[in-house]
Amino acid sequence: MYHLVLLAFILVSLVPTFDANVIPWTTLQGKQVSELPEADAHFESIATSYRSAESKLGIWDNDGCLKSTGKVITDEEAKEQLRQASELLKLAAEARGSEVWVITARNEDSIKPYLDIKGVNFGAEQGTVIIRADRSREVNKVPQVDEIREVVKNIIDHADSQKPINLIPMVNSVPLKFDDWENTEHVRQQIRDVLKETYPKFELKEYLKDNVAIVHNPTVNKKTLVERLLRKQKYDFAFSVGDDIIDEGMHEAINALKGHSYSIVVSENPEQKTAATHKLATHEDVYRFFTKLYSLPPSAESPP
Repeated sequence: MYHLVLLAFILVSLVPTFDANVIPWTTLQGKQVSELPEADAHFESIATSYRSAESKLGIWDNDGCLKSTGKVITDEEAKEQLRQASELLKLAAEARGSEVWVITARNEDSIKPYLDIKGVNFGAEQGTVIIRADRSREVNKVPQVDEIREVVKNIIDHADSQKPINLIPMVNSVPLKFDDWENTEHVRQQIRDVLKETYPKFELKEYLKDNVAIVHNPTVNKKTLVERLLRKQKYDFAFSVGDDIIDEGMHEAINALKGHSYSIVVSENPEQKTAATHKLATHEDVYRFFTKLYSLPPSAESPP
């Protein structure tokens, strides 16, 4: 069974992440990564907040935070990354008063390797497909996506492309993988025209490095789920960990808490702009930092 899970972890690592690299970092409000303090530099104050808190909320993005992204990895690397990510999530979920979420832009397949970890909640597809710690499932359908999917399918079925254009399975968006990007601009333009005329709330985003285009509603993002969690319960300690533009909504929601809340961007790009308050460089730093944090005992003043 473990080998099947590991295989799934490796295959998912090769699927496009739909990271928003096509959006200039300069369009974001906030500071550059180079201006942010290292999370390690403030570990003692973060640890003090953590140890004294009765209710804790931890939110991670998966790709780039719990595991690497943007490169092909070997079987051994995938095995080690899965071990570390699973170990960290298990440790976090077992901490007293801890609520743990992994929120990803990918579909449900991306979180299958973690589903046997007790106490962890998941939000796939920008948090619109929810799998709770008790493994109950909630799907918040984005209106018109099913209708748009049929329209797009009809367009690509009748496209005069010599190479395949494949629909990637998602519930609340319509991703397309192009085997021949250069000679299919007319197909993407046809989709844009239909969206502009009939579905103006949607847009077609292009991810050139993956030869992927995705039809989505840009108002649907991770911030919605995080704000929902914060409205439902009061937390004494909370953090978000994300590496890309699509995680900025999580940081903004966490920052609005003030007090004992921390938003951490995982990036080695000094010019990347972010709303985050702290930084770590890589997923390995995430594992090291939060393993150390969640291994701390509660403070003597905290109730049992």
